[in-house]
Amino acid sequence: MTDEGDSEEVIAGRVAVDYLDISRAETAGQSIVHVCDADSQNWEMVYSATIEPAIDFAGIRKDFEFDDPVQGLIFIHQVVLHPSLRDWQQMILDSICDMFPNETATVMIRGITELPDR
Repeated sequence: MTDEGDSEEVIAGRVAVDYLDISRAETAGQSIVHVCDADSQNWEMVYSATIEPAIDFAGIRKDFEFDDPVQGLIFIHQVVLHPSLRDWQQMILDSICDMFPNETATVMIRGITELPDR
């Protein structure tokens, strides 16, 4: 708070997130591999690491053992938080993921956060 009682906006962190709406791309007749390839090398890595290898979208890899269908992917590719927010990191990421449909899986590059792998 300032002396006048007004609150100041402070940036305490940044999170870079992309979303791939698989069902929307399929409905539009777009190839998921082409959508990922056209966007960036990172999405191409996400595609090759999470999608069953096939010419057409065959679904998320079976060894991830998702119980529900996955209709989208959230790719968190950068997380920078002020050290005072480290204890809140899980809640912050959960809140970001809650902004997307329930049928969405989240993907991060290992080590992008200080959270344990799951």
